[in-house]
Amino acid sequence: MNRIRVIALPVGIAALALTPIVLAAPAEASTTAGGCTLTPGRPVASGLFTPAGDPLISYPITAVCPIGVTVEANQRRMDQDTWAREMNRPDDLMGQTTVFFDFTAAGGTKVATVLAVTVPTGPALELNDEEAYNDLSFRVTSGAVVTPWTAREMSAITVVPD
Repeated sequence: MNRIRVIALPVGIAALALTPIVLAAPAEASTTAGGCTLTPGRPVASGLFTPAGDPLISYPITAVCPIGVTVEANQRRMDQDTWAREMNRPDDLMGQTTVFFDFTAAGGTKVATVLAVTVPTGPALELNDEEAYNDLSFRVTSGAVVTPWTAREMSAITVVPD
């Protein structure tokens, strides 16, 4: 399996306490288009830190494609907001990255990992926890044919406490 690592560090990032990350349940969902299946993975602690000591969160994307295609994926790092918890909608965008997968020489499975600091976005009611998830849309190119962008697919949520 090939691995790609992308680091995305938004400007003006607030520091996070170095506390463990709590994982929330459902499983990731996948989308298939142009012969490729992409899955936005649940965000997890990477074990890496910024020079300021802020933990980097890993936002994985798995692509499974046949030979002869390239994939352009638009990945957004989101914070889930709910009326019950925060009285604050819609979800907050914490950053986004474009990731390219190249399957022109061989088909198979590739994983891209976007590393980013979770940006605190919530009001006091949220108690500074961020409910991070990976949100993904993609399109596939095969020769001169380009598929339309897929509907966005959301990963499972990870609660990142301060």
